[in-house]
Parts: sequence; structure tokens; C-alpha cells
Amino acid sequence: MANPASTSRSGLWVRRAATTTGRVVLLAGIVVVCGLAVGFAIGYPVSQLHLTTSNAVALDQNSIRSFDLESALVSADDLPDGWALSELDLSPFSMVGQPICGQTPVVDNQMGRSLSRTYQNPRDGALLLSEAIRVRRVTDAVRYVSEMGKTFDGCKRGFFRKNQDGTSTKVELRAGQPDPPITDYQSRTLQPPKGEHTQLVVFMAVGDVIISLQHVGPSAPPRDLFADVQRKLLARLAPDQFGTRSTVPGERNLPSEPTTTTTSTTTTTLPPTTLAPTTTTRPKSRSTRRPTTTAAPPATAAPAAPGAPGN
Repeated sequence: MANPASTSRSGLWVRRAATTTGRVVLLAGIVVVCGLAVGFAIGYPVSQLHLTTSNAVALDQNSIRSFDLESALVSADDLPDGWALSELDLSPFSMVGQPICGQTPVVDNQMGRSLSRTYQNPRDGALLLSEAIRVRRVTDAVRYVSEMGKTFDGCKRGFFRKNQDGTSTKVELRAGQPDPPITDYQSRTLQPPKGEHTQLVVFMAVGDVIISLQHVGPSAPPRDLFADVQRKLLARLAPDQFGTRSTVPGERNLPSEPTTTTTSTTTTTLPPTTLAPTTTTRPKSRSTRRPTTTAAPPATAAPAAPGAPGN
């Protein structure tokens, strides 16, 4: 028969062990849950950060020389073959001054009227709207582009855009043109339901001018289309940073070529210049001695000629 005292002691030990194990398990569970909560609290905001690794250029906006506003519009030379001016006026469908998710970024201190130009690609019927707006100060243009970015970022559920037939379509905001060429730049894709045209918009500030580009077509444009157009615009408007001067670093091999040609020239021309005085001096000394030796015989032969007739 078991000893009641030992049985009670063993039962007490089991209860203590169970209690200790339960506390350890509970503590481990709390640590795991807290770790997951902290990890989510830190990881989710970090995952929402859109860190760019592009080579966007920070334009020296204040040093950009004033340019004609029309030169900020896309020209036919900026587009691939096939694109042509269109008589269709897309300015009523401009994104400038239009409400986006209840917010309407305002162009402060606009100078004069805005300019616009429309092109069409006959292959797929896509349209491209080019706009340029001059403001009073550089900061006004930069601020507007920044406000457009904040408005886009705050529009999570999409908004309704106007269509050419007078209707409205709800669109979702997605990533726009990749690899922005400059920092004062915003781009988004307005993605409608299937079967409707996709719209890609671009805003950038160059000096005291706001430039807007829109592509409306059955699909998003090739990424090279806007990349080439933007590069040509910036080369025209900001030549100090995007013009021909920006290609000078690529010509690093040019200084080495004059060095080699100069070396070869000096090695071939220096020996003749040192030998020339020696060769020209020696013939002169010989020519002066020969007349002295050859002049004596004619002088002795001359008197003999008159003597012959006397006989």
C-alpha cells in the first residue's frame, strides 16, 4: 500500500512542474505573439515605401534659361514615324485642374494661357496630348508637381475620369512611366475596366514651366516612347544638363589620341631638323673649293689661242 505522504508529495511536484511548464509555454506564446505584432508593425510600413533606385537628375531649376513656351510642347521630330498632328482637341480632358479623389491641385500664379498640342498614331488610334503652362516662379511649378504626387498617393480607391463621349469611368491608379528622368516628376497609369482605353499621365517641372503629357490608347504605350520624348524635351529646354554637353564624359578616349599622334610626329620630324644643317653645310664647302682648282687651267690655255693665227 502506497504511503499517503509520498503520494501527496509526488502530486504536489507534478502540479508544480505542470504550473512551471504552463508558465514557460504561456511566456513563449506571449513572446511569439508580441514578436509577430512588432514585426508586422514595422514591416508593413516599410513594405509600403517605394524606394527608387533610378538615376533621376535633380535639375538646377533656377539656372535654366528662359525659353519659348511652345518649345515645351512635343514636336513631330520628338515622336516615332507615323505619329501626326491631330485636329482633335483633347484639352477639355486635361488632367491639369481636374479633381482627383475629391482633391484638385491648383496651379498658382499662372502666366498667360496654357498651350496644348495633340498627336495621333494611325496604327492603333492612340492619342498623345502635350501641354505646357508657365507660372510666375520656379517654386510654383515644382510645388504643383509635388502636389500632384501627393494627390495621386492619397487616392487609393480610384476616381472617375471624363470620357470623350461625355460619360465617366472609374479608373484605378497604378504605376506610371518607369525611370523618371528628373526628380521633379510624377507619372501614373489610369487603368479602367477591360475594354476601355488606358491613360498614362506625366507631370514634370522644368524651370518655371509645368509640362504635362498624356497617352490615351487601347493599351499602355511602349516605355521607350515617353522615354525618348522626355529626353528630347529636356535636351531642348535644359541643354546644360541634358544637351550635348552631358555626353562629354562618354568621350574619355579622345584625349589619348592627340597624345599618340604628337609623339609620333616629334620622333619623325626631329631627326631631319638636326641633320639638315650638316648636309647643307658640307656641299657648300665642296662647291667653293672646286671653282678654285678648275679655274687655273682655262687661264693658261687662253694665251695659246691667239698664237696659232700668227704662224
